[in-house]
Amino acid sequence: MKMRSTSIVVLIALFILSACSATAPATPPTAAPAAPAATAVPAAAPTAVPAAEPVVINFVMCCSPDDTLPYQKVIDAWKASGDPMANNVTINLDLVGFSDLFPKIETAVAAGTVLDLFMADGPDIKHYAYNKVIVPLDKYFTKE
Repeated sequence: MKMRSTSIVVLIALFILSACSATAPATPPTAAPAAPAATAVPAAAPTAVPAAEPVVINFVMCCSPDDTLPYQKVIDAWKASGDPMANNVTINLDLVGFSDLFPKIETAVAAGTVLDLFMADGPDIKHYAYNKVIVPLDKYFTKE
């Protein structure tokens, strides 16, 4: 059970980081025209980095407040890591009882509501993948 909990915490951390690690495509620098030799070229003023859009990630999970502790530790460690993306991300842990978890997920799916993250076990993952409720995350990770 401890291995399963640890695996889930690591997976959620990866989901959080992948959701927040979108990068803008690189644009090649443009060459500035050469200044005349006798003219001093003033230094360019620093360009302000635009603030990133705030991101809210809702994580539907089960069962009791004690179950949120490992996830909150991962979130807190990420926030304290100095990652600038962490400042723009809010993660809401939406805690529901076990008997309400799967009906909440199924209702959201039936309504076409996009869930950011939800807790599910192995047998359900196959069902969600087949029905395209979950998507592969391969494009967000490298072999490293």
